[in-house]
Amino acid sequence: MAQTTIGYDIEWTLTFRRGDTPMKVAVMQICSNSCNCNYILHAIHCGIPQSLQLLLEDPCVSKVGVGIANDSVKVFKDCNISTKGVEDLSFHAETLFANSFSEAQENQIGKL
Repeated sequence: MAQTTIGYDIEWTLTFRRGDTPMKVAVMQICSNSCNCNYILHAIHCGIPQSLQLLLEDPCVSKVGVGIANDSVKVFKDCNISTKGVEDLSFHAETLFANSFSEAQENQIGKL
């Protein structure tokens, strides 16, 4: 039986003042093996449906993304959902982009 893999990402509004309470997860994006993001959930408005919670907690469904470990911690803190089966693609993204940028472009990015 083939393992199911989905792309997973979350977004939230950042706070920049020391002492401010971090904002909760606002948006979740779930993408299948197609090129399009199939599901976008405005979690801050409608909460997390039980079916999505079961998907996130299922270790047999691989969830992949850049920085996904931090996203999983944020979802646990905000929603008490333990996301299982995560694989962080940061290393792959760094390798891909390292080969795509010239040294001059990397220096410009580093100045940001």
